[in-house]
Amino acid sequence: MAKKWTLNFSGLEVGNSYSQAEIARIGNVLQPEGSRDPVWSKGLASFANAVALFVTLQAVNIAKHPYCCRFDGHRFWWCSQKQRTQRSPEIRHIASESTAVLLFVRSQASLDGLSRPFIYMGRLAKPVIQGRQPVEIWFDCIDINALPTGVP
Repeated sequence: MAKKWTLNFSGLEVGNSYSQAEIARIGNVLQPEGSRDPVWSKGLASFANAVALFVTLQAVNIAKHPYCCRFDGHRFWWCSQKQRTQRSPEIRHIASESTAVLLFVRSQASLDGLSRPFIYMGRLAKPVIQGRQPVEIWFDCIDINALPTGVP
């Protein structure tokens, strides 16, 4: 986990697309080291001051990945990986009052063999957490008025 790093997210603009490497550069944190990087490859990256959620919306509807991630107006529903519980360090960090939760989404993981960037959706409000394993969380989206083009 990268909790020793503080992510400077003030340079990110809602609605803009970013790769994880660009987020790390802008945020002045450790760069991802490939697709199996322990900080960046688990659907979330945890920092001292923030948790960045990375969601591929198309993947959440595949039968072998029964995640419930979706938008419902200005509300975003997120499901953890099935091994996480409410006691997991990542979930407890998301629930912390001092943690900013940042949402990055993309419709699909790749196009023509190239990894797709994530659209920065902004900060999420204090979560409402339910479920045991996986954990289901809903957030109100703070920084968006409408979904950017390309976000279902």
